[in-house]
Amino acid sequence: MALTQITGEGLQSTLAIGSEGGAVTTSVQQGLAKAFMHYDASTNTIDDSLNISTVRDNATGDFDIVVTNNYGNSTPSLMVATGYQSFIGHQQKSETTSSETRIRTDNAASAARDRDQTMYVGHGDLA
Repeated sequence: MALTQITGEGLQSTLAIGSEGGAVTTSVQQGLAKAFMHYDASTNTIDDSLNISTVRDNATGDFDIVVTNNYGNSTPSLMVATGYQSFIGHQQKSETTSSETRIRTDNAASAARDRDQTMYVGHGDLA
């Protein structure tokens, strides 16, 4: 899809990009990440971030990511990745709210491990 037109007026308007033939329109706001973070769990340091207020270190390989501006609901689309031979994920859906999500990281032997590279990206409407 090539950029052929951007429409919108004012800060609260919807920005849309039309496709070359005009058959498809993409909402710019829906397509942008609302939060991201590069985190070093071994030192509990946020190396770079957008819309992340803090990370709470609960235990080895167990932490909560807290956003500055809440998502519009408790089901944002989240992508979390970490370093070599690791497993990462949420234990339960209830561990994600509009303001935070709990992450657990393991090594290849399924033992909890703090990784020096953990990346987080969140998509969804902001409240």
